[in-house]
Amino acid sequence: MNKLETAKLLTAASLVDNRAVTEEHVDQWHKILISAEYDECVRALEEHYRSSEQYLTPTRIMILVRKGRNDRAERKAREARVEQTFDPEIHKGKPANMDSMVAFWKEVWERAPKGATGSPETIARRLNMEPPIPIWTDEVL
Repeated sequence: MNKLETAKLLTAASLVDNRAVTEEHVDQWHKILISAEYDECVRALEEHYRSSEQYLTPTRIMILVRKGRNDRAERKAREARVEQTFDPEIHKGKPANMDSMVAFWKEVWERAPKGATGSPETIARRLNMEPPIPIWTDEVL
């Protein structure tokens, strides 16, 4: 995000919470938000003001940007898995990558904190691990 976009974002925030926006504010926010895209920050700003009464900070924007990125990546991964559905009439035996899948889930189990909740896929993503997708072949393995 560039400085002009940062200024636009802060101006939008000021319309809601009456904050002062100076060049110094823009400079400081820009240093923090530089790795984010403007559209992501606008979505984060809107989400923040829809769900919180807290004063908006650049840290909150980055938290919501990361959450949005993670949600989009998870949705994309889910869609990819839906396309790779198992059909017992077509897919006989086990996936070609069965050994690596077993090793992956064993590692997730070992690294998961005690008392972790959620599906195995959710726990893996919390550990920044992307669950493998089975690779089905026409061969019976």
